[in-house]
Amino acid sequence: MVLSAFTSSLMMVGVLTFPVERKYFGTRIALIRNIIGLGISICVALVTGIFYGELL
Repeated sequence: MVLSAFTSSLMMVGVLTFPVERKYFGTRIALIRNIIGLGISICVALVTGIFYGELL
């Protein structure tokens, strides 16, 4: 569960690339994209935890 959360957030949330995203997409779109990526990473971690019996 921890590894799936780490891996998906590493690929989907761009903390270091945020200045470039802000330059090309704008601050609002870059923030929305990172927040959505973080939400999807949390969902992936929860589903992985349920599937492998770490939760529930």
